[in-house]
Amino acid sequence: MDNPLGLSFFIPWMNTCILLLSGYNKYSKYTFYTGGAVVTDINESWGDPLELVWKIIGGKWKVQIISSLLEGKKRFNEIRKNMPQVTQKMLTNALRDLEKDGVIERKVYPEVPARVEYRLTEMGKSLEVIVNNMNQWGKHYQNLFVQEFYKKSPYKK
Repeated sequence: MDNPLGLSFFIPWMNTCILLLSGYNKYSKYTFYTGGAVVTDINESWGDPLELVWKIIGGKWKVQIISSLLEGKKRFNEIRKNMPQVTQKMLTNALRDLEKDGVIERKVYPEVPARVEYRLTEMGKSLEVIVNNMNQWGKHYQNLFVQEFYKKSPYKK
């Protein structure tokens, strides 16, 4: 099958080729993994590229994991140190999802005890701009949000 846009990449862990297309067409029937589910038809799963982004990096911990790994490769407990509220199970699940979606890479060293490191892939590194913009937006609106919340709070004195 020919891809007229030439926008595709190969994911080795799935032996799958994904076409990056801006609209719907006959090339949208490809199987790929995202957010814990196997998706076989882009048209049935989402119609907007933002939905794809949200399926990959959405959730409570994924953006924080990506932000932490922007500093460089880290081990599980180093990532967890930056997020004290996350449970081990939730962090493990988020790391697995990000790995399956091609955002991070997990490297296991053949040692006893086993040493595992996580790092961003090239696709994961491309999210740096998005994560930094989200951080700037949050800093900009944080004080305003807190002030407005405080005005509406029934607990204020």
